[in-house]
Amino acid sequence: MQTRFLVTPLPRPAVQGLALACRPVRDTIFDDHWNYIRYAMKNVAEALARSTTAEGWMSPHAAGLFHLFLAHQPAAERNILEIGVFKGKSAIIFAHEAIERDETLVLMDIHIQREVAAIKQLHPKIQVIEADSFNLPKTAAVHAAAPFRFIHVDGFHGYSHVMDDIKNSAKFLSRYGIICLDDFLNPAWPEVTVATFDFLTGREHDLVLFLAGFNKGFLCRSVALPSYCELIEGSLVAAMQELGLPAVIKKREQNVPFYFYGIWKAET
Repeated sequence: MQTRFLVTPLPRPAVQGLALACRPVRDTIFDDHWNYIRYAMKNVAEALARSTTAEGWMSPHAAGLFHLFLAHQPAAERNILEIGVFKGKSAIIFAHEAIERDETLVLMDIHIQREVAAIKQLHPKIQVIEADSFNLPKTAAVHAAAPFRFIHVDGFHGYSHVMDDIKNSAKFLSRYGIICLDDFLNPAWPEVTVATFDFLTGREHDLVLFLAGFNKGFLCRSVALPSYCELIEGSLVAAMQELGLPAVIKKREQNVPFYFYGIWKAET
């Protein structure tokens, strides 16, 4: 399948200034959180910059990957799920994408912060669920919005929690959907990496790991692997550069289910 990949057009000043804007410094004009978040939705460059200034641990490069993978997916793929939201650092990016495609965004966390409640006001199809992700299979809103084209797993990092979140996410993933795991290969959270590889070595699924970097691991269905490989080997690095996020990619030898690439920040 030929990949058609278009980077969302950005104003040239926004592209050139994105790296500077991504510094973790709040603009005092947007002290009111509602106005601050609403401003971030004007275009993807501002969404990336405002996400970076929000409290949390996601890198600008990871946020850029989210946007580019979501832009790459077929138009028929819809809806996004996030497990573990904290104060909405990544949810800002997902909200922007949900608005662009007029789709449902489901945000699930055991405790919903006020910042996340503000994000909910951005789009009528954003749903906030205060619950443990253990209840994911029994959640009506999840069933109503499934299958999801992107599922960000950033809940409890214990081995059993991660394993359950991956298993449950796989049940609700669309054909070309992505499961993104937070703190994958992070030495501070080895349980995430161990649980991921233990799941992948099982036989009751069709998921493969296709990319690791910026504290994230990306899984997709085997049927979607060629499409993402074509993107990664083709336009991904140039698209990251266009966003002011230079990156380097290294390819592993083929060894399903661990057919994956590594990506990291390029030295400038």
